[in-house]
Amino acid sequence: MSNCSSSDPNPVTSTFQYIAIQSTNANTPAGDCNIWNLKVEPVAMSLPIPVRTDSFAPHLLTNQVMSSQNSTYNKTAGIYLISTNQYVGKYYIKTSAATITSSAPTIYTISGVQAMEFVGSRLFFIINNYLTEYDVNSMTPITSFTPIHVGSANTTGYISNMTSLSGKLYFIVGGALKSLDTTIPNPSLNIINSNLPVNTSGTFMYNGLEVFDSSTFYAIKNQAAGSELIKITPSTTSVATSNININGERMSSAYDYTTEFYYLTTYNRNGDQTNILAFDLTPLNNNPIIINTNSTVPSYIFGLQLKE
Repeated sequence: MSNCSSSDPNPVTSTFQYIAIQSTNANTPAGDCNIWNLKVEPVAMSLPIPVRTDSFAPHLLTNQVMSSQNSTYNKTAGIYLISTNQYVGKYYIKTSAATITSSAPTIYTISGVQAMEFVGSRLFFIINNYLTEYDVNSMTPITSFTPIHVGSANTTGYISNMTSLSGKLYFIVGGALKSLDTTIPNPSLNIINSNLPVNTSGTFMYNGLEVFDSSTFYAIKNQAAGSELIKITPSTTSVATSNININGERMSSAYDYTTEFYYLTTYNRNGDQTNILAFDLTPLNNNPIIINTNSTVPSYIFGLQLKE
C-alpha cells in the first residue's frame, strides 16, 4: 500500500523524520566539512535532536563533500552511510522509547563512490563508474556480484544518486534513467528513458532522483540558475516546477511514500544556510507539485535520509 497515490483533495500533513549531517565549518576557506553534527528529526517536525558531534583531523574530509556527498540508510538495522568521495562513514543509529543514540562513525577509505543505496539488507555502490555490491560489515566488494559498467551513449561523467523500489535500483547517468533488478540472478541494466534534457550549460547534471511508482520518477535538473524539478516517465519528461535555487551543489533528497512528500536540501554559501524544501506530490487540483514549506537551517546540511 505504500506506493498508492491519493486523490484526496485535502492536503496531507507532513510527518517527515530525517537523519542528516550538519557541518559547521563547511563555509570556512578550507571548506573541509571536518565537523560533523549528526542530527535526527523527531516526530512532528520539532527541532532536530543533536545526537553526537565528531571532529575529524584537519583536511581528512575536503571540500569535495559539497560536490560529491551521497548517503543511504537501512532502517531495519539502523545503519547510516555517507560518502564524501574519498571516504565512507558508517553510523549505527539506535532508537529507544526515550532516546536516539549513535556510536562514533567508522571511517573507511573508499574513494570514487558516486552513489550508494540499500536494497533491503543489500548494499550497492556506484564506484568509479561501476555498479557493485558491498558487504556492509566489512565494507568490501562482494565477489559473487560482477561489477556492471554504468556508462553508455549520452554519458558525460555525472551520475545521480541512486534510489530503489521493490528490489529495483534506479539512477541517472548522463541523459539516461537506468534500472537494475536486484531480485534476479545476473541482472543487466535497463534503460527506462534515454532522452533526458540537457541543462542550460548543455550538460546532463541530475540530482535528487526519487521513484514515485514503477513508471514515474522525479529528479532535479541541476543548472546554474533556475534549476527544475523534472517528472520522468518511460516516454516523456516534463517540468514539474522551476526556479529552484540550489547554488550548484549536490543536494540531498528523500521521498515519503506515506504522505507523498518529496524533500530537498539546498545550500546558500553566502548566507551559510540550508533550506529544506518540501513538495507535495499528491494530485491536488491537477497540479501535483506544491511547495509546502521552506525551512532554513544554519550551516551546511547533507546526507539527508528518512528516519522512519
